[in-house]
Amino acid sequence: MYVPRYLLANKNEMNARWDSHVRVHLGLALTIDPRTREYTRTKNSLPISIVLLSSTMSNAAEDREETTPNAADEAGDLIDHNTFDQLLEMDDEDDREFSRSIVWNYFEQADTTFVEMETALSEKDLDQLSSLGHFLKGSSAALGLTKVKASCERIQHFGAKKDESGTEPIDEETAMKRIEEILPVVKQEYAEAEKYLRKFYGDDA
Repeated sequence: MYVPRYLLANKNEMNARWDSHVRVHLGLALTIDPRTREYTRTKNSLPISIVLLSSTMSNAAEDREETTPNAADEAGDLIDHNTFDQLLEMDDEDDREFSRSIVWNYFEQADTTFVEMETALSEKDLDQLSSLGHFLKGSSAALGLTKVKASCERIQHFGAKKDESGTEPIDEETAMKRIEEILPVVKQEYAEAEKYLRKFYGDDA
């Protein structure tokens, strides 16, 4: 899945724009309170990468190197830091408040989606499972969670009664069996990514 590069805001411009309704998407729609900078979940939307409407920061590459030393090595293949670091570039220089809020909203979204997947699985609702897989795939891709994204893509394909590549048809019984097998896997992959991200933000207690 192609994830477009975030449109980054100049630090001064970013601060000046908090009095307007900047739209932030991470597979869900958020409304920003301009006074508190808190995010309110308004409705589910199509998975779209985070967007801030402004100019590109000229020192993006330098910021990335300074803010995430050795992070890629520690994350292993859990996270694509070329993607995740683009979110970090939106933070103020002295804190991680902005990106942390986005990540924590993702945690909430993922937990809710897994519950909905379990319900759809028990009801043998393949269409819903495909939709939920597509939804969580997009928001996981926006953070660079490569393993979760790939597994959710398989759920999307199985729900559509396709093989894991999405090219060959499979029957309903096979589709259900494969989703039953992969759902515990993607939950474990998510748990590992969540643990890493919480540690990254200093909240790994």
